[in-house]
Amino acid sequence: MLLVLVLACAEPAIREADTATAAATVDPLGWEVSESGPFAVGHLAWEVTYTPAAGETRTFTAHAWFPTDDTTGLPVRYDGLVDAQPTVLGDATPAEPAHADGFPVLAYSHGDQGWGATSEFLMLHAASHGWVAVAPSHTDNLLWANVDPPPPAHWVHRPADVTAAVDALADVLPDADTSAYVVAGHSRGGSTAWTVAGARLDGDPAEWCPGCTDAQLAAGAGVGDPRVVAGIGLDGTLRRDQTGATGHEGITAPMLAMSAPDRRDGHQDQFDTTDGIALTWIEVADACHQTFALGTCAALDTEEGYRIVRTYSLAFARRHLLGDTGMDGLLDGSTVLDDRATLERHD
Repeated sequence: MLLVLVLACAEPAIREADTATAAATVDPLGWEVSESGPFAVGHLAWEVTYTPAAGETRTFTAHAWFPTDDTTGLPVRYDGLVDAQPTVLGDATPAEPAHADGFPVLAYSHGDQGWGATSEFLMLHAASHGWVAVAPSHTDNLLWANVDPPPPAHWVHRPADVTAAVDALADVLPDADTSAYVVAGHSRGGSTAWTVAGARLDGDPAEWCPGCTDAQLAAGAGVGDPRVVAGIGLDGTLRRDQTGATGHEGITAPMLAMSAPDRRDGHQDQFDTTDGIALTWIEVADACHQTFALGTCAALDTEEGYRIVRTYSLAFARRHLLGDTGMDGLLDGSTVLDDRATLERHD
């Protein structure tokens, strides 16, 4: 019960702007990536219903964070544990896009028994910089409604939910540019991000999809979304029981893996077995699994951990979706953000 009370007191869904009108006159690639951008942030939640390539119609709650100049009615808190009908908190309206092609999009997949807002610090940061962030609350794998063991096609439905959430932005935030996007995920959602980015589910079906139909198994080969230009795994790796030894070869997008030291073995194996993929691996000393989500770590201050994670994540997204070469120093290690972050790369 204590956990529920803590989660219900999430960060404000709408953040007061540092300079609400700055976006009109400043190049958005000039905003310091490690600091909040100039926008306040609005949040909305709505139901999405779609039919996956194989399987029955699914319904989930989607969350979206978007930039706004509207700071009326602040501060407002929203309860991340309560899925709502379509609404904008604080009566916020979206700002004019600061980017020529509309709002760049960051999609997110939560971890096992999480919900769409479990890494909200990252979505708030992106939206303050003029992005739209969108995240499904994966039906059947939520804190308050989990199915264990996972139902058949669980690992097919997760990436399909992400794609459907991005598609659904057209109905609620039409200025979002969904023609290309960056996908991220925490823990189990990190594995989902790898599959959305193109990893094929080539592993033994008895391991990853027991009880699946032939159509569901066939769908596993095509769960990737070709619109993904970069992927970010937050302490979540490829699952070789799903992808087999070669499933990662379906990925053409550059990937960023961030991890805590206690998960080094899995990330080291991932790094060693993904030759041919442009992979950047950043380990954060003193971090724990929740540094990348709820922030409850004894050895690393929550805000310090969040600053490392959101800075590298947004830098990676800006570099690969917006072509921001000013991020190269951070991403090749020549610019040091924090001594606790160590970086390795291979192409």
